[in-house]
Amino acid sequence: MNGRTFALALLSILAFSAHAAKELPFNIKPVTTFDEPWAMAFLPDDQMLVTEKKGRLLIVDGEGNKRAVSGLPDVDYGGQGGLGDVALHPDFLNNRLIYISYAESANQGTRGAVVGRGKLDLEARRPALNDFEVIWRQYPKLLGYGHYGHRILLDNQGF
Repeated sequence: MNGRTFALALLSILAFSAHAAKELPFNIKPVTTFDEPWAMAFLPDDQMLVTEKKGRLLIVDGEGNKRAVSGLPDVDYGGQGGLGDVALHPDFLNNRLIYISYAESANQGTRGAVVGRGKLDLEARRPALNDFEVIWRQYPKLLGYGHYGHRILLDNQGF
């Protein structure tokens, strides 16, 4: 690297550092922490669903209080795989359906992605995912602990 290139690179770093040090026009206040969070979806009542890669689905309120949702399928956690995305059905207020994606194990050390859905029961003492059904399963499964994509996109009818 010649002297001119080095000087330009150094000036760029200093300029970006000075810019990053400016005070933000809002306050940041952490309200809770997560263990490897992957995705979130906002519920109509100002709470949110948060997935953690190790297989936990949490309901989080505005104060940062967390409640674990029971009834999730077995998740094969490792590498970049685990519990992935979460999405609300477009008619969630009436049908309470949510969709999740996750990695599952299969024969001979193989793994693959799965998408399923179930009804989120928020009225129970402990939130639960009921009537869970797999709606898509990756085939063929793969060896290793790669990345499975995991993002869910629904049309306005829930497909």
